Amino acid sequence: MYSCRLPFLLLLLCAFSGAKAQCPTVEDLRERLFAGGDHHPGVADSVRIVCPTSADSLASVYYSRSAYFFGKENLEDAIGMGELALVEFRKAQPPGEEKLMLGRINYNLGLFHSRRAEYQRARAYYQEASRVFSLVEHKEKNKRWLRSLLDLGYMNNLLGNFEEGARHLEIVKERGAAEGFPFFTAEANRLLGEQLLERGELGAAAGATEVALAQLEALGVERWVYATGINLANIRYKQGQYAAARRALGPARKVQDYLPLTDLSRMQSLLALLALKTNAPEEAERWYDENRSIALEEEDPLFIAQAYDNGAEVALQRKDYDEAINRVGEAIAQLAPGFRMTGERLAPTTEQLRASPYKIDLLVYLRDLSRMLESAGRPADALEVLYAADGLTDEIRAGLAGEVGQLFWRKRAMPIYERAIRLSQQMEEPEQALHFFEKSRAVLLLQSLAEADALQQLPEGDASRLSRLTNLLLEQQREQFDLMPEGREAGQAALLAARDSLASLRRELAVRYPGIMGASVETDVLGEEAARAQLSALGYDRQLAYFLGEQEAFLLVLTPTDSEVISLGATDSLEAAVGEMLEFFTSAGKIDGGAGDYLRAAHTAYELLLAPAGSAPNERLLIVPDGLLAYLPFAALITEAGASDVATAPYLLRRNLLSYAQSATVLARQNKADRRVNTSAYCFAPFTETTANETAPTLAFSQVEADALSPYTSVERTAGSATRSAFLKEASSHSLLHLSTHAYANRSGEEPARILTADAPLYLPDVYALRLPAALVTLSACQSNIGPLARGEGVLGLGRAFTAAGARGVVASLWSLNDRATAGVVTTFYEELAGGAPKPDALHRAQLAYLDRTDIPAYLKSPYYWAGLTYYGDAGTLPAGNFPWWMAGVGVLLLGLGIWWWRR
Repeated sequence: MYSCRLPFLLLLLCAFSGAKAQCPTVEDLRERLFAGGDHHPGVADSVRIVCPTSADSLASVYYSRSAYFFGKENLEDAIGMGELALVEFRKAQPPGEEKLMLGRINYNLGLFHSRRAEYQRARAYYQEASRVFSLVEHKEKNKRWLRSLLDLGYMNNLLGNFEEGARHLEIVKERGAAEGFPFFTAEANRLLGEQLLERGELGAAAGATEVALAQLEALGVERWVYATGINLANIRYKQGQYAAARRALGPARKVQDYLPLTDLSRMQSLLALLALKTNAPEEAERWYDENRSIALEEEDPLFIAQAYDNGAEVALQRKDYDEAINRVGEAIAQLAPGFRMTGERLAPTTEQLRASPYKIDLLVYLRDLSRMLESAGRPADALEVLYAADGLTDEIRAGLAGEVGQLFWRKRAMPIYERAIRLSQQMEEPEQALHFFEKSRAVLLLQSLAEADALQQLPEGDASRLSRLTNLLLEQQREQFDLMPEGREAGQAALLAARDSLASLRRELAVRYPGIMGASVETDVLGEEAARAQLSALGYDRQLAYFLGEQEAFLLVLTPTDSEVISLGATDSLEAAVGEMLEFFTSAGKIDGGAGDYLRAAHTAYELLLAPAGSAPNERLLIVPDGLLAYLPFAALITEAGASDVATAPYLLRRNLLSYAQSATVLARQNKADRRVNTSAYCFAPFTETTANETAPTLAFSQVEADALSPYTSVERTAGSATRSAFLKEASSHSLLHLSTHAYANRSGEEPARILTADAPLYLPDVYALRLPAALVTLSACQSNIGPLARGEGVLGLGRAFTAAGARGVVASLWSLNDRATAGVVTTFYEELAGGAPKPDALHRAQLAYLDRTDIPAYLKSPYYWAGLTYYGDAGTLPAGNFPWWMAGVGVLLLGLGIWWWRR
């Protein structure tokens, strides 16, 4: 970047070779250090020789020089100078001493990186700037602090960290009004409107944007009035209110000759799209030509790409498919270095996508390209592009620090998978569909399991750092549940710092150990041949994997010899039928009060979900649910119409053995897990009896469940000794964990999922921090497989957390359990296990045995009492570990007596 000019360096050394007490001024340094526009790091070193206190001055020079390069639109040198300024400032100031200059340097670096679309890096600098500005004493402190918070909220919006972004923007709204900075309040409302639009909440987005527009009009800041009016027009367009969208554009159109390029380009793009929606193709083409000409003149790749992409929509409207494809190809070429679309290569390579700073924009254009190729009747080419888009979502997600942003990008990937699955079905290529079925579920869970494996392969020092930072983050997450409101802001800051430190280390390790920590561990899903082999090895006859898209639902049926993708129709209709059945499991009396309605609803669900699979009686079925189906007890589906008695109804349980998996790939990893089993059991039952400091009701049948573990060498924690610390200490030492306790969770996630102990609750971060060798975890507790439903990941509940911690199999509940009925099922379950039955078989037989019992009344045979427990995991066995050594001793004694008698 910089060249060495030796004569200048010698001249500077001579100039400063006098007494060290005479230090150059900032102006002198600025003039001499960058004579001719070049700089060599050795020059700064020579200044330090003659002036040990020069670091502060050098920081100022580098800071001003970075601003100079930014003004010249030379972002590379601007960033380089900014980083040099940061280094020199830290040399000049002791750690912990915050000054305005430190905040300004960090803010500028955030700005520079954001202009390069490096949002993750920008976010880190803005975050540090806001921290510094909140601490320094300066007359402009609040203004600078609010500005950095505003930009921090914007970066979080771009990265999908919506909750964090909204938190920062709400602070700006509140403090801006209180401190007399109304513009910041208006800007916060504008950005909240953009966030709500991204989240699909169009009504709320319009409301926030209208508030911002009124505030900006009152302030008379025309530049932002026009920009916000264009935002409102975009929302109205997405709402289908085209006349309202044109009205919102009115003020900007009147001054379009004076609009900044950003706003002008956005306005022209909207006008082209509005013309299409109002059947004015010639007007749309005219707006496209004007938009493209201005963008090309300004040489801004983002706006050139946007112009070409909108032009592709115009061409698509008139069914000029080749032109539409070429235009979106031009859009992609603007943002992917080295790419040019040809007949042989329709999408950039992985390396080209990885090198681009415009990954989020590229993802939009790749999706548009696949849609246009599909419209042109080229499904195979469309599928090729969707593979590239799939890889790009992995790249974007891998660059995010927090789970919130990663979950957002998992959700954003779902339309890609839906189109790819539909195309695969149309082309009758189920092996291609399997890839996207697997990518559509539990990838973050797979990533967590892969990282646990990586700890075993990393050098000890790096493994220790990764483990320490991971546990620090989990500890910070758990502490949030116990913080009082006044301590939550400081707690959030500590949480974010821990999260960013861990993300930074992961990126570092991914570069140093790509084979261990690289993106391949996240995206390497099971292929069709391996999935079929696994199915045979585990003894299943059929795998039924579901995908509930935004528009259409699909079923992938896989057998050891064949596979097929089946459309299940509109997702809305399917979810409505499933929701009707699930309503019966919200309380014990729902089925009792409407048995006939339940049986009809359960048969309807069977016809929609299972009948298309073509399974035969007695087949062993592996279910991979998606979306709302994760809450559904498949065993309680009714296989024949006309049933009238819940005790004797033809449940799917009577017809087929069922087991569940988060995905075939996660199941494969569970099957590869360490199988060294000591057959010891740990029974954790805090509420077997009433105690003085009772925190929850006594569970009368907890001791019955504990006694069922008698075939195993067991450690038992009951009543007062079953504390949180006791569980965390013992959990990692046993192959069977049985928790008979209270648990609480809900689908909304408003309250954190937790397991009660004799003292403090166990939260999800406690479980994720464990490293379990467990072959089986049984959560005999209410709602232990319930939690928020994350698109692409499944239920974020306790069962998933124990899987992430390393358990090869987990039994958990779908609703609030009846402890007496559950004890009956669990007792038989452990009897079957002790006898050598595979884990899914043991639960199946236990539920059947309960249903066939003659000593309980018919109403207690409602599925509410027996169908709540599900098993996710491998099909291994867990026979009893207690060998009857006393019998062996008696045998040896008898053998000895027999030999003595024979000799005699």
